[in-house]
Formats: sequence, structure tokens, C-alpha cells
Amino acid sequence: MSTVMTSVKRIALITNDIANVELINDAREYISERASLFPAAAGFADMLVTPYSSTDKAHSKLFAETQALATLGLIVLDGMVRKESAGGAPGDGLAAMALLDWLTANLPAVPVIVLISERVEGLDLRLVKRRNIVPLNLAEGDFNAAFAKALELAVNSAKPSRRRLTVEVGDFIARYYTMEGSDVRETGTYEYKNLPDLHHLLDRINGYSPMSNGRASDDWQADFREFGDEVFNTFIDGTIGPHIMGHFQDDGVNRSPVDLRFEIDVGKDEKAQLFGLPFELAKPPENYDNFLCTCVPMARRIHFIQGPEEKKPHPPNLPPKRHERPLRVLFINASFKGSAVVEHEWRTGESVPIPGLNELTNTAAELEAVKEFSSKKWKNALERVTVVGGKPNQTADKLLDQMRELVESQKFDILHFAGHSVTLEDDGGTFLIFPDKSGVGQGVSMRVVANWVSAANIRMVLLSSCSGSSLRTAIEVMRKGAEAVLGFRWDVNDRACVEYFRHFYRLYLTRNKSIAEAYCGACHEVQSSMHGLPIWASAIAVVKD
Repeated sequence: MSTVMTSVKRIALITNDIANVELINDAREYISERASLFPAAAGFADMLVTPYSSTDKAHSKLFAETQALATLGLIVLDGMVRKESAGGAPGDGLAAMALLDWLTANLPAVPVIVLISERVEGLDLRLVKRRNIVPLNLAEGDFNAAFAKALELAVNSAKPSRRRLTVEVGDFIARYYTMEGSDVRETGTYEYKNLPDLHHLLDRINGYSPMSNGRASDDWQADFREFGDEVFNTFIDGTIGPHIMGHFQDDGVNRSPVDLRFEIDVGKDEKAQLFGLPFELAKPPENYDNFLCTCVPMARRIHFIQGPEEKKPHPPNLPPKRHERPLRVLFINASFKGSAVVEHEWRTGESVPIPGLNELTNTAAELEAVKEFSSKKWKNALERVTVVGGKPNQTADKLLDQMRELVESQKFDILHFAGHSVTLEDDGGTFLIFPDKSGVGQGVSMRVVANWVSAANIRMVLLSSCSGSSLRTAIEVMRKGAEAVLGFRWDVNDRACVEYFRHFYRLYLTRNKSIAEAYCGACHEVQSSMHGLPIWASAIAVVKD
């Protein structure tokens, strides 16, 4: 990119603060002295800095003259610049945002650096809407080096690439940052708008289910819209709301691909209450049915904190891993009707009965949907599908023995469980239910499942079952090496599970989509095709990347 800019001779500095002129000239000279460290920015070192004292002056003296535009290589815009050079109101960010809107529509190819001295409401959205724009804080300790890095990023980000928006979920605040490859484009820290409302929502969610006896409740759609409005208003609006709004609305601007991560710290007590928030359902109130999980590739990520002073690096936004070979699936057919018993993991020795497990009539269809991707039609996206379970008159102990033998002797990429699961309150554990010919199934702790993950090098766990996508599930399997787990928060319809995972496998295996993209695509497809069933709103993806 730098060779393209060598013939351009001007940097337009739009500011009414004369101190910024000397600041940018010093930064330009710094780049000249260290050209080898900043190759993409080096072509700007010999450009002249031309100041414009207001946005009106820039429009009349720069943007209105063809010759001036022809020599324009970079725009440095003061985020608090005035609209008029003399008189009028002091700069409040509105003039800079209006000019950015004009630049995005009329000069999309010119790199822009925005000088920030304080947060400006609405600026975030402008930063998302174009590629070659980077914010730069005027309070940077080493401003010259920060300017050079910002210019490198602005030049190198001219071509579309995926951006990662991450919200670090804290007890009282959220920290927000945007990644472009390994570079942090912008950061922010925000207090939650109303923490009591968040905890009230958590209490409601913990006791809620959209399904009863295999049927959806009459008002689940209205409930989800209310949940989505509350999460957006109390949690998201003040952090990534402006970015998300840009991806809900089709305004004709070529936006970059974007995905989300909600990162939650897990302390030594392995409890993170805010994991229970329905981030996936968040939506702006004015959007009736456009929930995050159906519109934007997203996933959760948990971070195992070691102490209060630990500072973790921002993980780079790497391209999705492509499948170097056909993958291997271990499919557990745990179709079962009856009851079960599980052992509470904290109240040791206490047996908890699980009554009324309904018959699953679509497990065989789900298995066939998975096997379809091992056919030649899909160029062997799956190498093979190994099946355990599904046999009549089999004991749970026998099935457990088969699982132990398989994971000790073979390697798999995906563990796909189709059956019943349960998550107990008070951190009592999450369990997969293994069927038994006695009619009383056996609960298998996620701690045991995590050992299978470790023994067989399993990279992804898919839980086609009710109430299996818990914090406990994510903690256990990801500690033992899994890179992702996908399951459902609430009870789900097993017929809808067939369709959900058919879409997920198709996107992930045959179209090389990332887990977050395949998750979002499956949610969108099932919401459209099975609008009367809430499975899409129940799905949760947790990833390590």
C-alpha cells in the first residue's frame, strides 16, 4: 500500500487546535526517521501537513477543489473540531461525525485518523462503517509511535477483513474492544446502565422455560422480545450497541464482516452469575424479531482467571481454521423414555430424581442427518460417524463401558450427544442421561464427559439435548481441551434439533464457516423454517478462540 501513496503530497489536518499542527508534524518526522519499522506508513513521511480550522473550511477549500483532492493522501480529523472557524458553538463531536458521514459516502479510499480527547456518543458507529479509519487518543504517552501504528493500521486495513467485537463481562462494568487481526482498534469501559435490572432479569431467566411437556408455551415469543429488549437496554446499548445497530440496519454502506464474543471470567469458585444472561437474545427495542443470534455471528468465551491482578492479553482475531482433513464424529444415541437419577455434585451422596423424560422419536433422523455429510456428495466432509447406543435392552453401565473403550482406543474430532440432559440448580452439576433397560436412566456428569474429551482429543462437543448448555459444561470440557461446545439452555423439541444440526453441519463442514458463523446461520434458518418453536433462541455456543 505504501508505494501507491508515494506520489501524494498532502495530509489534511482538520482541527481548530493549533497545538495539533505541531503534534502531527512531529509524528510525521518520527515516521521518516523510523521508516523501516513502519513500512506502510513510510510513504506519508514526506507529505506536507495542511491545516483546516473547521469542517466548513475543509469543505470549501479542500473537498470542493478537484486539484486539492488529487493531492490528498491522508485525513487527520480532530473529533472535537468546530463546524465554523470563528464564532458558533464549541466543538462537541457533531461536526466531526457529520464530516465522517460525508467522507464515508464520498471518499471511501482515503485513510482517516480521528483524534480523540473524550468519548463522543455516536462516533463508534462511524468507525465501524469504513475500513481505513483508526481512532487515536491524544493522551497517548508516546504519541509519535501511536500515530505511526495507527497509520499502519489504517493503510493495511483498506481491504475488508473480519473484525472481532469483544465484551469482557465484569461484575459491575463491561470492557469493550475491537480487534483487527492482532491489532486493537478501539477500547472502552462502561458501567452497566442498571445493575439491579440485570440481576432481576437473571432471576427471571433462571426460573424460566419456553417449553412444557414438549410443547412451546403460548407467550414465549413475547417473553423473548422482552428479554432481548432488557439485555440490550441495560447491558449492550452502552458498550457495543452502536456497532450492532450498524449490522441490524441495511443502509447501503459496505460494512466489514464482524463477529462477537462475550468473555466471562470464571473465578476459583467456578461461578460466574452473569453467564446466565441471554446475550443471544439481545436486540434493539425497535427491531421486532432481529435477535443477535440470528443476525450476527457470535459466541461466548470463558476465561479462567488465576487471581485479581491477572491481566490477560487480547487474543488476536485469527481467520477461521479450515478443515485439513475429513473429521470424525462420535455419535451417542441416548434416546430414552422414563426417569433418571443423578447425584448432586456439591451435596455429596444426595440422589436427585429426574422424572418424566419424554420419548425421543427423532434421534434416528438426527443420526441420518449427520451421516449425510460422510457421503461422497459432500466430498467426505466427515471421514466417518461412529455410533454408540440406540440398542434395545441395553444397560447404562454397558453403554458407559463402550464409551470408555472407544475414547481410549480411538481419536475423534466431534462428540455429538442426542438424548436427555439436565442441569441442577445451586451449581449441582450438568449431566447427560444414559438410557437403561430398567426404565431408570443414569446421570453421567460433565466431568466424566470432559475426561472423554481429553482421552479422544475431541475438539467440539455438540449437545442435542435439553438444558445441557451450562457454565459447568463449558468449564469442564474446555478445561480438558475442547475448543467449542454448542448446546441448548432450555428444553427443546427433538424434531427441531434435527434441522438445527443439519444446518450447522452444512455450514461448518461444507462451506468452511467458523463455529460462530455456523451457529448464527443455523439459528437464522431454524427461526425462519420453524418460527413456532424456540430452539434457535435456546442455542448457546461457547468457543476458545
